[in-house]
Amino acid sequence: MDKILNIRGSFRNKMSKILNSINYYRKHHPFQFVLLGFSYLALFLVIFLFCADIIGIISYFFTASPSITIDKPNTKIEYFTHSGVKEKEFSENKVTVQFKDANRPGYRLNLRGSFDNLPLSSAPVIISNGLKNYADIYAQNNLDFCSGKNDFLPVEFYKTFKSSWKDTNNTAVFVYAAQGKPIACFEGSHVNVSATASKKVKEIHIDGHKAIILNSKYSIYKVGQLKDMHTRKIKIKKEMRPTNNLNNLS
Repeated sequence: MDKILNIRGSFRNKMSKILNSINYYRKHHPFQFVLLGFSYLALFLVIFLFCADIIGIISYFFTASPSITIDKPNTKIEYFTHSGVKEKEFSENKVTVQFKDANRPGYRLNLRGSFDNLPLSSAPVIISNGLKNYADIYAQNNLDFCSGKNDFLPVEFYKTFKSSWKDTNNTAVFVYAAQGKPIACFEGSHVNVSATASKKVKEIHIDGHKAIILNSKYSIYKVGQLKDMHTRKIKIKKEMRPTNNLNNLS
């Protein structure tokens, strides 16, 4: 106890001496007092900036990067080439897309607890769970993605799946590879496309399910829009069909 009291007394004496010296310089040497004040201020700023750098370095290594996750069994991961050819497909129970910060731009996939650094810098990847991919069905039926010169591919999809796409208030989302080939098509009543921490990654919510698309473009249409375009297309074809009116022949 006596040691603690001695330490406290010593501290008070030192603080008293410091305050007395400050008052002395302020009264008898005001110019030196101002210089002393600037010196202390400069020292304080140096210490502050040093501490800020230390905190920034610590947060750089220990702060979690932003990420989006699909934590459901049988989550499908599909890798495509730039032209839209599927290279490989497999399933995981949990997939995380973790974004890096501004100093380390990009993203990476977390599979089975380890990071799969994407070897493809700009080729498409689609991660989805619980969603029917109509582009797969379209391809499995040997239907050609390369439509005719006057055909509009989303309308061709509606023509193929109109027996399933009955609700005209529903929304269809088309996902494309770089060269314009559709690599995914989802349809549902509640559809929302969200931006993420990377411009190359989008998050799609459809009727309680989720898809993450990487390095892909997308377009959205109401089923009613596609139905109207399909109906108009049929009408134009009928109007353009040549007719043989024999009654006009004499």
